[in-house]
Amino acid sequence: MLVVWVVLGIALVAVELHHLAFFASFAALGAFAAAIVAAIAPGAYPAQAAVAVATGAAGIVGVRPFVSRAVTHRRGERVAHGVHGGLVGSEVIALDRNNPQVASRMARALEGWRKFTPAIQARIRP
Repeated sequence: MLVVWVVLGIALVAVELHHLAFFASFAALGAFAAAIVAAIAPGAYPAQAAVAVATGAAGIVGVRPFVSRAVTHRRGERVAHGVHGGLVGSEVIALDRNNPQVASRMARALEGWRKFTPAIQARIRP
């Protein structure tokens, strides 16, 4: 089970490097903590799962907001968090440099921004 936790942790780190939403990094930390428990107590599957969930949840709830705020502040730019219009808008802007025709087609998905809540409108407004 130790190998499974380590492989899961590495996969989650790879996901985090792509999205930078800081969810997967704390889930990976939980997986690595569970791997330590698996090394100490190989048959304690419930304890391994509990440590993974508790560590990941504590990081996401307790630490992620501060890390996310610090990264956003340090960069001085808007960060796409991966689950809303910010990601699509950032991808369209990046794609526009190389392929403006495809970027314009993707941007059409954001034309109806007025039907969204004001908080979401602020993220996707041109």
